[in-house]
Amino acid sequence: MFKSTTLSSANIVDAITATIGYDQQIYSHLLKIQLKGSSTNNHPFFEAIVLIGQRIICHLESSMIIQALRSWLMIERGYDSTITPSLHLDENNEIFATL
Repeated sequence: MFKSTTLSSANIVDAITATIGYDQQIYSHLLKIQLKGSSTNNHPFFEAIVLIGQRIICHLESSMIIQALRSWLMIERGYDSTITPSLHLDENNEIFATL
């Protein structure tokens, strides 16, 4: 039986930081990631805002956050390309992911 794996918001931030840092050739320690999640009528919405200092360099919505997670899981954790993370909100509107 397959056991579900849960990734915290910190893991999601790590994945986005690593992916954006690598793709854009930016030192990852310069990046700041703001995760936001909300739910309206049981339809969750997820976004990540990527900043250097006070300047926004990109804005990611759900599908791009999932793509960053997939890349990070394949490279850093050795998962294969069929991995399909899902984003969720907990009762405090904190974002987490399951595999």
